[in-house]
Amino acid sequence: MRLKQIFVIASLLLPLLSVIAPVAQAEEVDALLQQREELSDEKVGAREEVVNGVKQQAGSSLVAPESQAEEVKYIVKNSTLIVKDGVTEFGSLDFLGLDKHSIKKVTFPSSLRKIDNYTFRDCSSLKEVLFSEGVDSIGEYAFAYSRIEEVVMPNSVRYLGECAFSKCLELKRVQLSKGLNSIAGKAFESCVSLKEVTFPDSLSSIKNGAFSQCKALERVTFPSALEYIGYWAFEECVSLKTIDIPASVTHVRARAFRCCENLVSVTMPDSLETIEEEMFENCSSLERVHLPSSLKFIEAYAFDGCPKLDKQKLAIGRKVKVDRDAFGDSFLTRFSDRLSDVWEDVWEGVLEILFWPFIH
Repeated sequence: MRLKQIFVIASLLLPLLSVIAPVAQAEEVDALLQQREELSDEKVGAREEVVNGVKQQAGSSLVAPESQAEEVKYIVKNSTLIVKDGVTEFGSLDFLGLDKHSIKKVTFPSSLRKIDNYTFRDCSSLKEVLFSEGVDSIGEYAFAYSRIEEVVMPNSVRYLGECAFSKCLELKRVQLSKGLNSIAGKAFESCVSLKEVTFPDSLSSIKNGAFSQCKALERVTFPSALEYIGYWAFEECVSLKTIDIPASVTHVRARAFRCCENLVSVTMPDSLETIEEEMFENCSSLERVHLPSSLKFIEAYAFDGCPKLDKQKLAIGRKVKVDRDAFGDSFLTRFSDRLSDVWEDVWEGVLEILFWPFIH
C-alpha cells in the first residue's frame, strides 16, 4: 500500500519537474551570460559592436582594439568624426558600416593629403568641417548634399573635384585655397544660401556650372589672373548685380551669366573677342554693358530677354559680326529692322551704333 502511495505522488510531481528544470536551466544560462558581459565590460567598457574593424561603444564613441590599431583611421565622439593622426588618405569605405547621417562634425589631421571621391556625400547632418594644412586634394562629390555652413579651405589644396560641394543648401561662405588654380565643374552648384566667395589670386579657371544656381550670391570679385569662365558658370545667380570681368580673361563661354535677373551692369575687357550664345539671355534688369573694343562676334540670343537695354546705346565696332538673333525680341532688334537694307560701307568710320543686323 505504501509503495503504491509513493508511485502516485511521483507520477504527480513528474510534470512539474519537467517545467521547473528548463526554467532553472535558463536562469543558469542567463547568469553565465551576465557574468561574461561583466567580465567583458571590465576589459573594453560598455557593450561594443564591430564596425569595419572598429568597436563601436554605446553613446556613438568608436574605440580601436590594440590588435587592430593599425587598421583604424578614425574615432567618433558625440557625433564628431575625428580622423586619426598619421592617416594620409580618407574615403567612404574607411567608415563603411557607420551611420553617416549621424555625423555632425569632421576634423582632419595634418597628415591627411587626400579626401576621396564621394567620401561625405549625403551626410545629411554634417555641418562643420575642420580642414588642416596639408590636404592637397578634395575629390568629386566629396561633401555634396551635406549641410556644411562654411568652407575655409587650407592653402595646401591644389585640386578640387567636380561637384565637391554641390547642393550644400546651407553653405553660406567659402574661402578658397590660395594654391588653387581651377574650380571644377559644378563644384558649388545649387548652393542656394551661398553669399560670399573669396577667390585666390592664383585662380585662372572657373569651369562649367561652378556656381550655377547660387541664388544668394550678390557679388563676385574676380582675381587678376583669371583667364577662363566656363559654360553656365554663374547661370541663375539671381542676386548678382554687377559683373566686372578682368583684362586677363580671354574666354567667357555660352550662358555664363544667363538668367541673372538682377544683373544691372557688365564690364567686359578688351581681351574678349566673342560674346557667346545666350551669355546674358534673360538678364531682365541689365541696363549697362561696356563692350570691348576688340569685339568681333556677338552670337545668337546673347542679349535676348534684356528689355532694359532699350535705352542704352551699345558701342559696337564697325567690323563686329552680330547674329540676327543676338538681341531676340528686344527694342534693338525691332529698331534694326529699319536698317536691314543698309550696306556696311554706309557705316564707314561710325564708332557707335545700336545694332548691326545684317552682318552675321
